Amino acid sequence: MPAYLVGRGKVLDQAKLDAYGAAAMPIVEKYGGKMLAAGPSVRNLEGPKPDGDLIVIEFASREQAEAFWDDPNYQEVAKLRVGALDLELNLVEGS
Repeated sequence: MPAYLVGRGKVLDQAKLDAYGAAAMPIVEKYGGKMLAAGPSVRNLEGPKPDGDLIVIEFASREQAEAFWDDPNYQEVAKLRVGALDLELNLVEGS
């Protein structure tokens, strides 16, 4: 069953965010992750408009998503996000 990292983040420093993304994506891909969407919400359908950009990353399973998140190399890379992005991130399983 697929699993998705779904997040919303407000960019604080684009240069730092670019460095984080360049370092994080190879680790995402190592676990079979695929970026499905990233960018500003272009059409808010209901409720308050989210503040920040939206991201969706797909993994083949919850186990792969969690293995990515728990990878010691990713945990080091995640430190690059500090000061780059104010992030809210959730893991959800698909059907």
